[in-house]
Amino acid sequence: MKRLAPRILPCILLCVCSFLLSGCGTDLKLAKQAYKNGDYDTAIAQWNTLSDIGIPQAHLELAKLYARGRGGLQRDLRKSLSLLDQALLENDPTNDPSLSRAILRTKLIIGSELLKEKNTAHIHLGKSYLEDAIETGDPKAFFELARMYEEGYGVSKNGSKAVELYRKSASMGYERALYYQGRIFYRGRLVGQNYKRALELYSKAYAQGYLKASVDIGRIYEKGYGVPIDIQKAKYYYEIASNNGVERATKYLNKLKQKHGH
Repeated sequence: MKRLAPRILPCILLCVCSFLLSGCGTDLKLAKQAYKNGDYDTAIAQWNTLSDIGIPQAHLELAKLYARGRGGLQRDLRKSLSLLDQALLENDPTNDPSLSRAILRTKLIIGSELLKEKNTAHIHLGKSYLEDAIETGDPKAFFELARMYEEGYGVSKNGSKAVELYRKSASMGYERALYYQGRIFYRGRLVGQNYKRALELYSKAYAQGYLKASVDIGRIYEKGYGVPIDIQKAKYYYEIASNNGVERATKYLNKLKQKHGH
């Protein structure tokens, strides 16, 4: 029996670990469901418990919440970065494809938040995270990098690069990228001004459900930027945006009515 012990012990430990991990998997699902149902306290308490025993998926869920200040937690990028580091240290993502994807998705969220900071080190780290996140094929990763090049966050402004990344994001179905790409052509600051191209992109974004684009479409028709002036079309698009709570559209609509009547 003593000779069997060295062989039996690893098997027992493997079974125990598998049992514990299985239970943690169930707890993670329950926590996600609680959060989805709006029971943030229960979800966060469960994730904290799992994080305390070193479950990387729990680190990541909490990291995302702290990065954006959601679920009743105060936005804390330092805490968010610390949790991400713990997830990376406590598990090798190359051995778990699902964990690897979860880490990249978390990097996308944290990276996007880091770009909002004035701290140069944060901006460069955010860029690095977003470049990593591109591996997931998430259009938001391309979109956030495009914004970085458009606004010059930690890099020199580059309109061509921004348009390229917005186009890539849009080709993957992200309608917001269509709008921002159109905005670049509308403004003409980083690329040649092209109202016709802007209108085309705004219209595509609007057709895909990005209602904010209707304000800019209305503006183009009201001012006759690259198209004949059409007050009725301008009013139509302003009303759509205004009825959906876009304050800028309401302001333009009221001015239009004062000038041209109802």
